[in-house]
Amino acid sequence: MNIFTRFITIISLSLFINVANASLISLELTPQTVALSDLVTLDLRADFTDEATYGGGLDIFFDSSVLTFSSFVFAGAPGTNPFYDSVPLLLSGKLEGLQFGNDFGFGGNEIIGTLT
Repeated sequence: MNIFTRFITIISLSLFINVANASLISLELTPQTVALSDLVTLDLRADFTDEATYGGGLDIFFDSSVLTFSSFVFAGAPGTNPFYDSVPLLLSGKLEGLQFGNDFGFGGNEIIGTLT
């Protein structure tokens, strides 16, 4: 298991542990070819098909000796509201306070945004 695979596994577990009342939150590696020191993008996907919600928030933990955070861009999922959306704060090995929401609720499987 290479270090990147381990990172994705840790991120996935952290997301499932830290998100309450969500049907499914996941990070998906978008199809791309990368070399050492290249940027990698991951889609943050939320599936609220089984349990609708008005929004959510989460923290993402990572090994800062291996990876660096560059940006998070909201995907403009149907119904998102910039008033509720909050880009995470970058702390040592942690993205804290990523939030999304709207007044009408989410009830499907959507890409919330992209991490680079």
